[in-house]
Amino acid sequence: MKLSLKAFIGLPVRCRSGAEFGRVSGADIDTETGRLQTIHAKAGGLMKGLMNGEALIDWSQVVEITDQAVVVEDSAVEKKASEDALRKAVMPSPSIAPMQSDASFEEGA
Repeated sequence: MKLSLKAFIGLPVRCRSGAEFGRVSGADIDTETGRLQTIHAKAGGLMKGLMNGEALIDWSQVVEITDQAVVVEDSAVEKKASEDALRKAVMPSPSIAPMQSDASFEEGA
């Protein structure tokens, strides 16, 4: 089966378990071998709230590509989601301003 790049971009990305992940947003091709190396997938639906940006899915994590969808190992998505969740937990929220020190406060007063 042949699949044009135009048809490939935008295909749904699903986990082997059937969970919807998002859509193909790009790909990396090894110019020496002409083979697909990495799929860029933009999270959608419920996954969008759990993840930042794109997931880069290595070819070794791809189960199947059809003209209807790209199926990947659940672990490819789980790893990205857990990395992003950890990053969100560690980084301060941009909506909370850092505490300002009060210049008029004197120690021991």
